[in-house]
Formats: sequence, structure tokens, C-alpha cells
Amino acid sequence: MDYDIFISYSSLDQEIAEDICSYFEKNGLSCWIAPRNVRAGENYAEEIMLGLDSAKIVVLIFSQNSQSSKYVIKEVQKAFINNKGAVPIIRLI
Repeated sequence: MDYDIFISYSSLDQEIAEDICSYFEKNGLSCWIAPRNVRAGENYAEEIMLGLDSAKIVVLIFSQNSQSSKYVIKEVQKAFINNKGAVPIIRLI
């Protein structure tokens, strides 16, 4: 399945990421977000990369947590390598 948005975030920011996902989906956009869209029994990291590939754009929940997450950094790098649009949402708190 293709998605409109892949949400990239630190697990420490999960609550706000889920709120943003809910907002987008209530407004007609499909979202890929971990752990919800990770298929059971599959390799977690590979599932995230497949989710990223299946989305049109990446929404990055940018925070101190995501800035220091090696996983988020890899997701953003892959997004740029694959010419995906990226939209940062800055978390100030």
C-alpha cells in the first residue's frame, strides 16, 4: 500500500507523533507510523525502510530527541537520497 505521509520521530516523542498522525488521517491523508504499521514477525528496521519507500513525503517530528536518534537520522538521509519531500514539525517542549 502507498501512503501519503511517513512520520519520522523519536520514540520519546511518540505521543505527539500519534497526535499528528491522527490529525492528518482525520483530514484524509494516509500515514505510515511505527510501531502501528510494522507487520508482526518482520524485521523492525526493514519494515521502517519499506514504510518510508511507500510514502510520498516525510514528516519529521524535530526535537532534541529526534536530533540525537541515529534511527531518525537514517530515515531522513534515506528520504533525501530518494528525493522525498520532507516537512519538519518542530517540537519546542
